[in-house]
Amino acid sequence: MPVLNEKIPFYETLLRQLKDDNLSNTANSLAAELNVEANNLVKSDHLYSLYSKYGYNQSSEGFNEPSKLNALLESIHGGNYGSDDSCIPDLSEKVLDKQIQQRSQLAQGSPKWLTVWITGEFAMQSACLSSAISSDSRLLAVGGVGGLATVTPLVEETKRSKRKPSPEGGTTVVGHTGNVTALSFHPHKPLLISGGEDNRILLHEISAFGVVQRVNIIKHIREVSIINSLCVHPCGDFVLAGTSSSILRMYDLASGKCYTCANAWGQHEPGGINGVAVTIGGAMIATAGQDGVIKVWDAKSLSPIHSFAQSHRGFGVQNVSFDASQNYILSSGLDGVTRLWDLRKQRQVISVGGRIPRPCIANLAIFLQDQRMIGVASVYQGVPNSAAQFYSELQIHSLLDGSVTLNLSEAHSVYPVWSINTYCDELSLITCSDDGTTRTFRLLEA
Repeated sequence: MPVLNEKIPFYETLLRQLKDDNLSNTANSLAAELNVEANNLVKSDHLYSLYSKYGYNQSSEGFNEPSKLNALLESIHGGNYGSDDSCIPDLSEKVLDKQIQQRSQLAQGSPKWLTVWITGEFAMQSACLSSAISSDSRLLAVGGVGGLATVTPLVEETKRSKRKPSPEGGTTVVGHTGNVTALSFHPHKPLLISGGEDNRILLHEISAFGVVQRVNIIKHIREVSIINSLCVHPCGDFVLAGTSSSILRMYDLASGKCYTCANAWGQHEPGGINGVAVTIGGAMIATAGQDGVIKVWDAKSLSPIHSFAQSHRGFGVQNVSFDASQNYILSSGLDGVTRLWDLRKQRQVISVGGRIPRPCIANLAIFLQDQRMIGVASVYQGVPNSAAQFYSELQIHSLLDGSVTLNLSEAHSVYPVWSINTYCDELSLITCSDDGTTRTFRLLEA
């Protein structure tokens, strides 16, 4: 069998790896067929070490991507990122220091067990599909079927929880003609950004003093695709949109101008972007693609810097989120599995779920306030010939070992949970369900 000269070093290293793995018969057979010898000058397990470092990086930029990602991570923690010619300004470290210090330690110890209090509940006239909480945890927005959405104040409590929803002080948000599938609050201003199946992004100005007095539409952005996910950049000037198109979009909130990646090869394959997230410092963006790929982007240039291909075994990725340290990504896919990824090593750390032998319809996960636990909501097809159309799981997992610390699957009876959220300053979980109710749970660590 002829071997190209430039491939001889590779086969020599491969033969050495086979011998390191005690596969001598296989190595001898291959050596005889190729007429080459094992390279005994390389270190033991040299080929495997190369694979461990680079093999999982299957994106179009090859070996260059890990170094780009690591360089960006180093610059983030050093206080700078990106080039100076971008339209996104650098954020002040002083503004973010307190938030990062409070929530930057991932999985430092694990809770023994949790108890739960239901601290609030209110109902809409339609199924709840999406939700968002303002950065100060004073407003809760919920989007539903048929264009219906509400903004509800979160009033202070004294005994069981710091706050609870006050539906009597809320108001209805109008403007959409299709299902409201995405919501995001502005980090500094009383603005709510909503997106829906009517292919529109709306900016709503909120007047709230204890109660939500009114919500007015101040800008209307027409899209060509259904809006799946929205996330306002921490600088407050831009909103990132994941749509049924495969192209990541970033809109200037003042002008409505749209920015995208200049390189078509860097985008997701057709199928759409189901989720979009940005780091607390604004340097990196992550997108969850229906093509089964998680992409990490430089927020300044909107250029892709790393891809986790086949991150959920080829199934669509439903959502992504960054932890407060900006070193980890949490993703959930239609394989029913939620995975934690280490950006510094570009590999999976832990996975939970995937035990239900039925097709997964939706899968969502979020970091809870203490960054040691995650909330996971999964929806599966119901058992054939049964009355229940769906089977839903709602659980709290420890990030230390993936164990279930609390099972809330019966919180909405047989109705699936389509959206989950958490307060920024309290160990809590907010659920929005197909039964039209939104419930808030206070989690108490023992």
